[in-house]
Amino acid sequence: MKAKYAIQELSRLNPDEEIVIAYWDRQWFINNFGNDLTDEQWEEITDKCEAVLEYAGLGEDMHAAAVEALDELAELAEMEND
Repeated sequence: MKAKYAIQELSRLNPDEEIVIAYWDRQWFINNFGNDLTDEQWEEITDKCEAVLEYAGLGEDMHAAAVEALDELAELAEMEND
């Protein structure tokens, strides 16, 4: 994803709202793998990473984690009301 699209999406949010977000930029890869990247190499990395994230069902995992957290909160609230 181009940063401008992420910025556009984030600009629609309330700045004080808590969110869950993860991203990796070119500098992160350079810092962690120790060599500079050409534009072509960086494009190949981003394409492959986006494909892996989509294939891995990351959105589904996040949904499951959110449902689990909500269930735990509901159980705690129920225990407090008993």
